[in-house]
Amino acid sequence: MPASSSRLAFDDCYRMYDRALESKKGTRTLCKTYGQAVHLRMRLHNARMIDRKDNAETYKDELVHPLKGRSAYDNISASIKQDTDGNHWLYLEKIDARQFETEELDDGLDEAGSSDLRTSQGESA
Repeated sequence: MPASSSRLAFDDCYRMYDRALESKKGTRTLCKTYGQAVHLRMRLHNARMIDRKDNAETYKDELVHPLKGRSAYDNISASIKQDTDGNHWLYLEKIDARQFETEELDDGLDEAGSSDLRTSQGESA
């Protein structure tokens, strides 16, 4: 049976997204099994697609609107993580709360910023 296209079928997902948006960094939800976590992540992605579709319709007459064809939930990443006890957690993390170390490439550095770059096969590049 295909997934529902009704917004009402995903009310739990929208509540989860809203709670993640209200938090500082995001939320996590304990799932009984890995399969349950995968299913929930799929439902969350479907809910976000419905939200984009609804916003495209809502703002169709506006030339420019920040939510036209987009979702307020687009800045949230859904991922599954396993803790040391074997529990599966579905994380909803704000993308802007992630911390990355980024630097520009220049002529003095190779792509990895190292003179000893290795390929995925372990050969020197």
